[in-house]
Parts: sequence; C-alpha cells; structure tokens
Amino acid sequence: VMGSEEQINSKKLIEAQNYIKQAPDLSNGYIDLASAYAELKEYNKAIIALNKALELSANDSEKFIIYYNISVIYMNIQDWDDSLKYANMAKQIQQSPEIDGLIAGINFNRGNKEFAKRAYTEALEKNPSSLIDAVNLTRIYLKEFNFVQAGKTLNKLVESGGPELHDYDKF
Repeated sequence: VMGSEEQINSKKLIEAQNYIKQAPDLSNGYIDLASAYAELKEYNKAIIALNKALELSANDSEKFIIYYNISVIYMNIQDWDDSLKYANMAKQIQQSPEIDGLIAGINFNRGNKEFAKRAYTEALEKNPSSLIDAVNLTRIYLKEFNFVQAGKTLNKLVESGGPELHDYDKF
C-alpha cells in the first residue's frame, strides 16, 4: 500500500464503507469502519459505528471485540470511566490476558497504580511474552525509580521468548 498515513487510512475508510454496502447486516463491516475512523482520530464516529456493530452482533465473540474496541477508543480520549466500563463488559464475556492488561492500563491512568501493578503482574503470569504488559509494568517501576524490578520484568520477557526478543541480551 502506497501513500501517506492519512491516504492509507482514507482508503481503509472507503473499503469499510464498501463492505457495509455489500453486507449491511453484518457487524464486521462496522467494526472495520470504526477502526478506520479511530485511525483518522474521528473517535465519535468510531463509537457510532461500534454501537451499530453491537446492534448487529450475532454472538458473544463479536460482542467481546466490540466492547474491547469501545474501551480502547474511550481510553484514547482519556474517558477512563467509560473505558473501564466497557473493558469490564468485555471481561464478563471472555477472560483474556489482553483484557486484563487493558484494565490495568485504565486503572493506572485513573491513578490506581498498585492495582495496575498487580493486574499487569497477573497478566504476565498468564502470558509472559506480552510485550505491551511487560513494557507498561516496566514503565510503572521506572516512574517509581524501582530499577531492579524494571530490569527483572524485562528479563522475564526476554526469557519467555517474547516477540522477537530472543536475540537480545538481558537488560
């Protein structure tokens, strides 16, 4: 795909709109539309598209994806209460380390750092190769000047064979 980021995102928007024209009763098109809007930073339009997807969702798997994405959009606009609300709704449908990490991030941004540390630690116990959770936990430790724990967290990520980290030395 060639072009600037804005051009690429505009093409994604057009593709999603065309998909919806072909299959207006499927939630996937609206999920794609919301993703395109989010990449263009048109968050209100993304929420509207996800709410339409929710109306059309046929199963819990689709609802999980929709709630998760709504939570992320609210997180992007720093609406921590709504973000947490939708993250918890997603978690009621399906347990996953990704949702645990999202909830930890929301709580961190709400000022509940101890909860966030525990949640990131638990998420990493379930999925030790999660780069996002390891980096976020490390950032918390660094802000506390707890360099030993930050290093241990990153070393565990490397030991887990995390995403393409097996070629690097320990931190």
